[in-house]
Amino acid sequence: MAAIVAVGKWADMTYMIEDSLGSRTLGDRFDDELEREGVIRDDTFAEFLDVVRRHASAQAAMATGAADAESFARLLGVSEAAANVADLGGLVPEVFERAFAKLAGLPAVWVHVDLHEHNMCRHGVIDLEGTAWGVAGYDVVTAVFVAALTDVGPPAGAPSAQRFSESQVDAYLAMVDEVFEASSRVPPSTLLDEFLLCRAIALCATKHRRPDLWAARQRALRTVVAAVERGDDVRGRLSTAAVE
Repeated sequence: MAAIVAVGKWADMTYMIEDSLGSRTLGDRFDDELEREGVIRDDTFAEFLDVVRRHASAQAAMATGAADAESFARLLGVSEAAANVADLGGLVPEVFERAFAKLAGLPAVWVHVDLHEHNMCRHGVIDLEGTAWGVAGYDVVTAVFVAALTDVGPPAGAPSAQRFSESQVDAYLAMVDEVFEASSRVPPSTLLDEFLLCRAIALCATKHRRPDLWAARQRALRTVVAAVERGDDVRGRLSTAAVE
């Protein structure tokens, strides 16, 4: 979060000047590297880890009561996603309820409802307007998977590829777990399937204006729900779907 460097008045209105978090998002930088080199460099990915580490540390240190299923369902937009992806019928609220049964007891903390690399700059997280109470670990553990959950596929004739390497994702999850364990919290990756289901639901709560992205989000939700219903590893299913 940006530091406030000055506060002033203009036309009887208070304004604040914040310290710059960077001139470009990390997502834009990742896009450039993928286009130039075909991979995201580990040194650039390390900056991503550092930003998420600071966000996760602040979240893990919060002392609050247990998260509430009804409030979390509203935050995710469970009812809206169920209506938007009608072919899943009542399955969306049903799988959410089963997932939350495993998340029950985790603390309620401030979460960024749209945390991913395009909402981060080198020095911090941006687009905080939608910050709200949610389940500890939800936003940070799923942020690295948003690209896979919104993958529109490669251009015609181009090979399919994952955005982040498996080793980068492993390093990311290990970092998040380490931060939460340092505050005696449950390691979020132990509940990754449940958190990924929640993120897939949230991505379908609003119909995206781009038809290709909206189709990708619906496809991801169907993939995740099917994996949960079969008892499959959701992360593995997303990785497989990215290269099919």
